[in-house]
Amino acid sequence: MLGTGLIIGNDNRNWPWTFYIFGGLGVLWSIFYFLFTSSSPDGHKFLSEKEKEILDEYREGVVSETQWPPIKDIFKNAAVWAAIIASFGHDWGMFVLVIDLPKYTASILHLSIQMNGLILSCGYFLVFIVAIISGYPADILIEKKITGRTLNRIIFTTIASGGPAIGLLAAAYSGCNQVLVCACLLIGMASMGTFYVSLKVNLIDLSPKYAGFIGSVGNGIGTLAGVLVPIVNGFLTPNVSCLFYIEKYINCPVSDKLLILDLQ
Repeated sequence: MLGTGLIIGNDNRNWPWTFYIFGGLGVLWSIFYFLFTSSSPDGHKFLSEKEKEILDEYREGVVSETQWPPIKDIFKNAAVWAAIIASFGHDWGMFVLVIDLPKYTASILHLSIQMNGLILSCGYFLVFIVAIISGYPADILIEKKITGRTLNRIIFTTIASGGPAIGLLAAAYSGCNQVLVCACLLIGMASMGTFYVSLKVNLIDLSPKYAGFIGSVGNGIGTLAGVLVPIVNGFLTPNVSCLFYIEKYINCPVSDKLLILDLQ
């Protein structure tokens, strides 16, 4: 976000460079990936013999075998579907922010592309920070037996879901006050960080052996939100691209006119 704002600057004709630069970085990263990764430690090009000996000590007695996950039993489990649905809801909110938040801050708050990128990048940086920091209180609550593991996951998942909702609603009721709206959005986005210490690790609670498979299914279904969000948002707000879908009117002056967003 921040890089895109800096690249485009004040000249919208620079937008193709965002694809060239970030696409080139992706190609560069893939080159390093293929050079420095392997399917197993034994096949790693840069692993020393001493490191291999240490790994062999830890792997002693462990039988490596390819085994299909019990797909039928997994999909019959209600807890698995609860985790997948919750993950879909999180992805939906994230795609709303990624797709519509830049439109809102640009068209309603009249922020420049550079400021737009700065604010949005700060939001995702806060998600990163909260995701790391929130792991400590989550572990302490479990270690001190203040909460059980299940209640712990519920509490932090609730924060990750309710925080952004409250932040978006608060921003919607803040009118066109740029500082207040941005503060509400950033606080709401920051609370999404607790998703990683709750729902993400909950997959390991459900099935340590097949957490990767369950997570991949959840991520795959979650990507459908990226397809549905623009369609639903376009249907709800056919005249104006806006982030907040609440049953009220928001009046904001735009281009010497009073823009009324009918969000009912």
